[in-house]
Amino acid sequence: MNRISDYLDALVCRLKQHALLCGVRFIRAYGNEQAEHPIRGFLAVVGVTSARQSQAFVGERLTPTMNGERCRAEAEIRVYAPVGENGAGLSACVFALMNALREEDREGLLSDIAAGSIEFDRDSSVVFRRLSFSVDFCVCGEGEHE
Repeated sequence: MNRISDYLDALVCRLKQHALLCGVRFIRAYGNEQAEHPIRGFLAVVGVTSARQSQAFVGERLTPTMNGERCRAEAEIRVYAPVGENGAGLSACVFALMNALREEDREGLLSDIAAGSIEFDRDSSVVFRRLSFSVDFCVCGEGEHE
């Protein structure tokens, strides 16, 4: 999972540079960084929801000395806004994030970018939208030719 985590970290660093996202605080899901409560601005929580092998290379070989498999990870960014704002600006923030994801996909690894409906979390008194996308990557290693 390191490759996908490293990719998401680099992607988030690039997203933070976008002018339309300067007011968004990014944190990793299940990370060490705590989110403030109550939320005072937009908060984007980035995480991997699942990963699976999508295809092994023929004979599990990419080249005579390299073996590997293609994998796909499903990722999600939950964008939260304070409930007191009634979601004001939440959709605009999510759509700016969708456009930024497309722009920052320098490696061409992202697909299936989609935004969900606005939801309400009663426990945290926040509104949020899920932004989901897929990331294709290769898990490769050197091996002896048999």
